[in-house]
Amino acid sequence: MKKIYFSGSVGGGRGDAGIYKVIIDFLKAEFEILTEEVGDVTITVEDEIKVDASKLYIETIEKLKRCDFVVVEASMPSLGVGYEIAMARVFGKPVICLYRLQERKTLSAVFRGDDNISVNYYSTQDELTVVLGDLIKKMKE
Repeated sequence: MKKIYFSGSVGGGRGDAGIYKVIIDFLKAEFEILTEEVGDVTITVEDEIKVDASKLYIETIEKLKRCDFVVVEASMPSLGVGYEIAMARVFGKPVICLYRLQERKTLSAVFRGDDNISVNYYSTQDELTVVLGDLIKKMKE
């Protein structure tokens, strides 16, 4: 079974944790998710502060090396997510970015300019489901 490293904001804010859970639940029907905890709606920014940073770093790098794909929900800006994407690119992992269209916000031009990052936009949960269905087909090929 292919492995997915899912990335979404923890330390940068947990406002999209419910969306992360929806994405993870959708993907785990077909793939092994190495980072299901990102979708745990009970995890707070305060929990991130208490984490053993060195241990988390080592675990993150190990999981990034083991995964087949990195799926990122990038609507909530996060330095950690950006770092994970950069490391995934260093390791040659395909990166799939999901971004919810929002008024007066845009996805970083660096993301949009990298031809090795597949950027997928959505506005509603119904659109997200369609995008995820299409991505699953491509990832299973």
